[in-house]
Amino acid sequence: MWRAQLGQGVDDTASLDYWHGQPGSQDQTRGTERCLHAAGIGGIIAAPTRPDCPLNSLYLPLAFIIGIVIPLQAAINNQLKLLIGGSPILAALVSFLVGSVTLVLAALLTGQRWLGLAALPKAEWWMLTGGALGALFVFGTTLLAPRLGVAVMLSLIIAGQVCASLLFDRYGWLGMPLKEINSWRLLGAALVIAGVLLVNLGDKLGKG
Repeated sequence: MWRAQLGQGVDDTASLDYWHGQPGSQDQTRGTERCLHAAGIGGIIAAPTRPDCPLNSLYLPLAFIIGIVIPLQAAINNQLKLLIGGSPILAALVSFLVGSVTLVLAALLTGQRWLGLAALPKAEWWMLTGGALGALFVFGTTLLAPRLGVAVMLSLIIAGQVCASLLFDRYGWLGMPLKEINSWRLLGAALVIAGVLLVNLGDKLGKG
């Protein structure tokens, strides 16, 4: 069940096993270190992390914070676009350059294993398209935020994400873990779509 997302597979017991112990004990310290490795902080990137990993409690608020950052990023890039002559492509380029520098610094500070990059020549072509998709996202949000409004743009983005994520869960595309799509999850997707319609048509409905 444990899959390495980059490089070779990770040994279940040797690399991702969680060491239990009393608070402050050597066993707990080793467990925390292995948990950090499983989360990708210590040089190993794997999915998913162990259910008993103490970092799991941070993932939900982190996802919420990322959700807050997305509209902030779109607004910042829009201001950058206006400053450099109105080009969303150049604004996205600057954003990616700053992001690349940030990731290099993060890799240095967290002790990532740079030798892993030696495996890049063995990568399938589609494994390298994530950067292009990221560029499309940054360019698209920079272009659309001032035209659609942040709320409308993000409601449509979230609706697309929910629909695509259900398909990834159902069919396990690109090595993602299979998850059942039950009636409750479908109801949640329907509510998201209903929210998109309200965000987009709420003004017209209110006037009616």
